[in-house]
Amino acid sequence: MLRHSSLRPDLPDLLPALKTPGLDTSRLMLTTDGSSPAHILREGHIDAMVRQLVASGVGPMAALQMATRNPALYLGKDADFGGIGPGRAADILVLDGPAEFPPRAVYAGGELVAAEGVLAREMESPDWAKLGARIPYTDVSGLDPQDLLMPYVPGPVTAISFYNSVL
Repeated sequence: MLRHSSLRPDLPDLLPALKTPGLDTSRLMLTTDGSSPAHILREGHIDAMVRQLVASGVGPMAALQMATRNPALYLGKDADFGGIGPGRAADILVLDGPAEFPPRAVYAGGELVAAEGVLAREMESPDWAKLGARIPYTDVSGLDPQDLLMPYVPGPVTAISFYNSVL
């Protein structure tokens, strides 16, 4: 996995290895590893990594496969995702040329959702509960504010320790 995010901008350090003549990229895939929303808005997401790979000399098809086909193969989901074919999820970007972003049009589930940078229809909010996301709830009605007080002890207190930049 080639990682690049606001937290760990590693891709520039990995680019020299990707320029190895004859390198088989079929087992390489891209991950942002949790970019912040501000970083995604400013820089882009996986598309930014594809652009960076192509600008550095990686072939456009290899770069696009690292973002689509290769992860689907790795996850065993290539019958559904990662390529265009009968019975597969029809999520498609229409580009003006190889790795030329932003896309001219975006199709999700076979339906046009954006064209020329404008949403083509209202987007529905996901049912997060159905997807397994839930907000933890703790009943605090019987809690007394005094229960949250801690005794004051003079002197320094370690609140957090950070050993290196790799999380």
